[in-house]
Order: sequence, then structure tokens, then C-alpha cells
Amino acid sequence: MSVLTISDLRKEFGDLVAVDDVNFAVDDGEFVSILGPSGSGKSTILRMIAGFETPTAGTIEIEGENVTAAPPFDREVNMVFQSLALFPHLTVAENIGYGLVESGVPEDERRERIAEMLEVVELSGYQDRNIDQLSGGEQQRVALARAIVNEPKIVLFDEPLASLDRKLRQHMQFELQRIQEETGITFLYVTHDQEVAMAVSDRMLVLNDGEMEQLDSVETIYDKPASKFVAQFIGDINLVPASIVEANGTDVTVDSRGNRIHVSDAAGRCVDAVSLEEGADVSVGIRPTGITLGDPDREDVFSVRGEIQNRGYAGDETVYTIDTEYGSFTANTEDRSYDIGDDVTVWWPADEVYLFAPETETASVSDGGGEP
Repeated sequence: MSVLTISDLRKEFGDLVAVDDVNFAVDDGEFVSILGPSGSGKSTILRMIAGFETPTAGTIEIEGENVTAAPPFDREVNMVFQSLALFPHLTVAENIGYGLVESGVPEDERRERIAEMLEVVELSGYQDRNIDQLSGGEQQRVALARAIVNEPKIVLFDEPLASLDRKLRQHMQFELQRIQEETGITFLYVTHDQEVAMAVSDRMLVLNDGEMEQLDSVETIYDKPASKFVAQFIGDINLVPASIVEANGTDVTVDSRGNRIHVSDAAGRCVDAVSLEEGADVSVGIRPTGITLGDPDREDVFSVRGEIQNRGYAGDETVYTIDTEYGSFTANTEDRSYDIGDDVTVWWPADEVYLFAPETETASVSDGGGEP
């Protein structure tokens, strides 16, 4: 069942179209993230759902009720801001229970519900502390408890973890996931941080210049991006200009400066996205995780020589930057045997290839290019 339905949503600020024809639905109990670069319209969508901005066009429904014109206090929605907006003159318990007081909930029930929320956010015993006595992560939990204590249909998050350091941000993202699963409340989370969104979301909505690029599961968006923008924004991708020199149904051979690779797509993974006719220009894309360095150990691969320009360590992987005739490539591999300045062969197989149509910037996936 959809708890939130957005239809043909549009928002104009003078001549600027901040949100253009956005349509999506969020099911009850889902954790959905809206992801996009700064200025993509994601926070504007959130503010319209909360009732802080009025749409220029379109409708917003919560559990089937049209709330497009309803004031914020008439919507079963709460919002957690980046600034958290906690009251510094109130205790932890008073902050959490503020909305209950405003709603006229009796004192005994308030105390019980506040105690329950403190337990959920793992702050039992903190009820009498002042806000300035809390760490950043503890303040985040108080803001979350305040947002969910009155059991709204949806909690909206506007980049609440942006000000935290990376370690605390990672900890809090999993806390958000845990609390959402425990409470069953629908979370709609706005961020430009791909790492956070991919870690916590059931589905992600990717925005670009106010328009929807793709709405799907984390895995599908990473493995089967619907556009070049999505492929480049969600993770990294290396691109090579090429053209189709042979076409047979959905099987094609692409050529780039004499380098050829045969892409077999019998399952229909290149349909409707790329022109599969001979002579058509395409871009061949490959995730850094799909690249191997060294001599190929299989046939039907695309390979090019290059020189290691940089390397860095990322846990179990080494991240190499390689200068090639096509420009700079990035490769993520477990192989740590190369040094800066080494000559190396960069290669990848056909089942790791993405094909993009340069004019429409729409992606077609031959196979998944690694794991998120």
C-alpha cells in the first residue's frame, strides 16, 4: 500500500523550474532516499511534502488523501532538518515530548511514550540532560525520537547526517536503518551522499535538474543505470567512445580505435536504450570494479595500454589511476603489485560492459558492473 503518492509535481521559483513533472509512490514501511547533486530539487520536493512550499502544479497524497494545499500541521508528517532544530532550553525528554504537548497528550501517556522512544534510540537515562551535554550523534537521536514519538505516517530527513564526521555518519546511518525497521515508520531521506543512500535505502530516486532520472532498488540503480548521469553519479564509471561495426539482432561488435569487443545481449538487456544498427555511435562504459590490470586471461576482452599515475588503498582494494590513450581510467582491484610509473594493460570482458547512446545519454547494460 502506498503511504505517499506524488503526481506530476512541479515547482517554479520565478523563471527557475526547481522540480519538473516528478511522479513516484512510497509504500508503507519503506526506506526511500532521494539522491541528487546540489540544486537538483530534492530538498524542494521534501519541503512540498512537508507543506513548507506550495507546488506550482501536481498533487501530494498521503494514504490516498490529497494534502497538496493542507498546512503542515494537518499532515501526518514530521521532518528532521540538517540543523536538527532542537530546543536548547529544554531537556532531552522535553524536546522529545514537545509535539505530544502540542497535541494535548496527557502527561502520564507522554512520559510512557518518551521512555519508549528513549529506549528505541538507545538513550535511556538521558531524559533530564540538557541538549548541550550531548554529542552530535546523541543529538541526532533526540531529533529522530522527537520526529517519531507521535507516530507519523512519514518521517522526512533533509540531510541530517551531513555535518557529522565519516565514522559517526556511518554509525548513524545504520542506527537509522535499525530504528526504521523497529518502528515500521516510512522514511523518506534526502541526501547527496551516495554512500549513505546506498547503505540504508530500500529504493532510491535519482534527480537531475529537477527531473527524475531513475527510481529503483539500490542494486538495480548501480548495476543497471537508466542514464549516463545515473551511472556517473552512483559510483564511478570509465567511458570510451566507440561505434558499432557489426550488428546481429541484439548482439553487437563495437570498435574504438581498432579495439573491438563483442557484446552479446540475448536476454534483451540492450533494448530501447542504444541504437544497435551498424555505424551507430556509442560510449562503452566500465565500472572501476570491472577492470583488471595485467595480461588478459580470457578472449573477447577490450584492452588498452596505460601508465599508472596514482594509487591509493581502500581497505581490501587498491584504487589505481591509469593514463591511457582514452584519458584517465580508474580501476579498483585487489592486486597491489603495481607502482606509480609502471606500464600496464587495462582490460575488461564483455559481460562487464555498459553501452550508452551519446546523444540521448541513455544507458544499456550488458551485465552488472560489480557490486555497490
